[in-house]
Amino acid sequence: LGVLAAALYPALARRTFIDENAFLVAQTTVGFDRRDARDALERYRAAIDAARTSPGDVHRSDALRAWLEDELDALGMERYRQTFALDGHSWTRGDDRGRSSDASNDNATHGVNVHAVARAARGNGREGIVLATPIGAPGATLEADAAALALGLVVMRTIATAPWLAKDVAWVVADARWGPGDHGIA
Repeated sequence: LGVLAAALYPALARRTFIDENAFLVAQTTVGFDRRDARDALERYRAAIDAARTSPGDVHRSDALRAWLEDELDALGMERYRQTFALDGHSWTRGDDRGRSSDASNDNATHGVNVHAVARAARGNGREGIVLATPIGAPGATLEADAAALALGLVVMRTIATAPWLAKDVAWVVADARWGPGDHGIA
C-alpha cells in the first residue's frame, strides 16, 4: 500500500509553493526609532498646515489627500488615484456634515481614494498585504486624519526600503466622508 501511495503521489499531489522567506521568523530587525518619530511629527505638522491653508471650498480630506499624493511622489512611491461617483441614493448618511460648504457637484457627489504600493525586492509580485486608512469620516478630526497619514507615510517609507520584504504592500487611503460601504469599488 505504501509503494502504491508513493507511486501515485505525483498524480495526486497539488502544486504547492513554499516561500523560504516564511522560515525567517525573527531573523530581521525592524524598528521605529526616534528619527522615524521625528519624521512622523514633521509630516503631521505639514499635513495640518496643508489642510488649514487650502482654499475654503476644498474639503479638509481632499486637501490631505492632495498633500499625501505630493509626499508619495517625493518618496518615489508607486501611486494611484481612484475617483468614484456617488448617486444621491447611495449615501449612507442623511445629513451634510463633513461635506464642504460650497454647493459644487464635485464635492457633493464624488470621492477619491489614493493607493500606494511598495514593491518587494524579494517578492514575485503575486502576493501582497493591504493596509487601509480611511480619512474624512464623520466625527473624525483633522488632527486624527493627519496623524494617521503621517504615520502611514513613515511606515510605507520604511517598508519600501526594507531588503527583507517578501510581499508587496499596498496602502489604501479611502475616502470615508460617506461612511462605511462599497462606494469606492469601481
